Amino acid sequence: MPKIKAKLAKEPEEGKTYEVVEAKENIATLPGGQQATGIRVTLKDALGNEAGTMLWMREVASETSKLGSFLATLGDDTDTWKGKRITFVTWRERKRQIALATPK
Repeated sequence: MPKIKAKLAKEPEEGKTYEVVEAKENIATLPGGQQATGIRVTLKDALGNEAGTMLWMREVASETSKLGSFLATLGDDTDTWKGKRITFVTWRERKRQIALATPK
C-alpha cells in the first residue's frame, strides 16, 4: 500500500492570532457519491507554525459557525483574505468568533 503524502495541520487555537496564508476551494466526494465543497483556510502564527481549518459551504450560515465567523469578519471574497491577520476569540463548536487583528 502506498504511503500517504499528507502532513498534519492543527486546528487554530483559541486566543491566538494567525495570518491567512491561503483560502483554497476543495471538493470532496462523500460516501454515496455526493459532493461537498469547502474552503481550506491555511494559517500561520507569529512563529511560523501552520494551522488550518475547513469551511464547508452552505446556503445559510450562522455567525457562530466556522463559515459564518469568517464571512462576518472577512467578507465573502476569499481572494481578499490572504495576508489578513485574525484572532480566534472563541473557537468551540457552535460558538465560533474571530476578529481582525492589527496588521504587522
